[in-house]
Amino acid sequence: MDYEESCRIMDVPPSASPAEIKLAYRRLAKVWHPDRFAEDPELQAMATAKLAAINQAYAYLKDAKGSAPNPGATAKRATASPPPPNRPQSPPPSPKVQVTTHRHDSSPAEMWLSYGLDCFQRGQYTAATQYLADAIACDRDYLAAYELRYEALVQLGFEYRAKQDFLKIQELRDRFQRHQRAARDRWQPVQPPPPPPSKSPDPSKLPWKFQVRWLAISEPIAGVHGLSHTRQVVVISQRGTILVLDKAAGRLIWRQTFGASKVTCTALSPNERTLAIAHPQTTSILLIDLKKGKLIRRLLSPGIEARSLLFDPSGELLVAGCDDRLIRCWEIRSGNLKYQVAGHGAVPASLALHQRDKQIWCAGAEMPLRLRRLNDGKLVRSLQGYEINTAISLSSNGQQLAVAGPAQLSILNLANRTCLNDLPLLGPIKQVSFAGTNHLIALLKTGGLQILDLTSRTVVQRINGPHTAFTLAPGGRELILVNRGGHLEIWTPDAIAP
Repeated sequence: MDYEESCRIMDVPPSASPAEIKLAYRRLAKVWHPDRFAEDPELQAMATAKLAAINQAYAYLKDAKGSAPNPGATAKRATASPPPPNRPQSPPPSPKVQVTTHRHDSSPAEMWLSYGLDCFQRGQYTAATQYLADAIACDRDYLAAYELRYEALVQLGFEYRAKQDFLKIQELRDRFQRHQRAARDRWQPVQPPPPPPSKSPDPSKLPWKFQVRWLAISEPIAGVHGLSHTRQVVVISQRGTILVLDKAAGRLIWRQTFGASKVTCTALSPNERTLAIAHPQTTSILLIDLKKGKLIRRLLSPGIEARSLLFDPSGELLVAGCDDRLIRCWEIRSGNLKYQVAGHGAVPASLALHQRDKQIWCAGAEMPLRLRRLNDGKLVRSLQGYEINTAISLSSNGQQLAVAGPAQLSILNLANRTCLNDLPLLGPIKQVSFAGTNHLIALLKTGGLQILDLTSRTVVQRINGPHTAFTLAPGGRELILVNRGGHLEIWTPDAIAP
């Protein structure tokens, strides 16, 4: 095998830098890994042979680059600075697209973690635990690997092994908190008040009361949104069916199917006129006019699936966290890609908008949390110490950020830089949202809903599931729940319940 043949196998130019070769190897190893073809022995054998050739070519290029750079690379470095290491091997973007990359050199442990995360997101929990075990073998104190393996073991029903990982997670978190003051961003923990006497909450003083339940659609529901200007609610099924319903009467206003195989995420514009849904079958994002019930346009991202969506306050931009670990931003009117940002260690699965500062908090199975500018995606700051974040939420005043993970629940006060880490562990959390400034609503992955009082740091109400999603109607005067059977439930605060 010669140099040119190795470059052809790795799909890199002869002048590629070591960082570009390393990135290409990671990309090809994920594409051709035999575990992805476990259901087809013939394809698995072909993938095994292909991966062996990729490993051989990568070893040859790594040795060649380490001993003496080739003339093409030398000439390129003499005329221009080397390209960012995380830039994908793709044609250069159009002049309208601004591409920002950040260095992310991964260790072997991080490589195994990324493999485990991919398997976990596809529901291959057994393969995920094997990759995560390799990551832990490389780094015995790799907290992110323990947390993700804990979730995989819970899904598999291995309670004893999950408990062992849970204890290890607590040990590592305690160790990290002892060193957290020396981190880049220092958050002074608030001393908790003495715990209140243990007693059952008075049902007459619970913050929410059940009002009505009715069947919306006999399909799994992917998302729900309440409208403020009308007594209406928008329901989106996982099969791409959109329903606009009258909340008071449970009456269907209009229904339309847009042919999605499985909707992964949704978002509603601030003016409540446009609905965005991720369409994995065509790897695009559909923009729907809710007033007319018609498709406005498709935002194309070939080969990419969106895992989180967010409109800007003006409704002119749409931001998406994608499964290739990039954040993309589109202009709604033209449909053009405004920018894309790399440098995330995992999929940005949860986004939260700071409306006043026009900044975005990004979270996922990575360390640390990241704050980016909305208009260009530039990194503003990173917060250390929060890994495997399954959900985040920003309070309405923009001063508190809730960070939820499989083994932690923290409230960051962004105004005075304090952190509440002593909140009761509810369990693995799927969705979280503030209800005012004193209550936090958390949807567990088991389907139960719990409401937490931030003043007393206690769970004041539990609503049994199984629920798949919830939303607070604008103004916070209604809590809308959906369950796995396609039913909607309307709850109201006790103070305004009729």
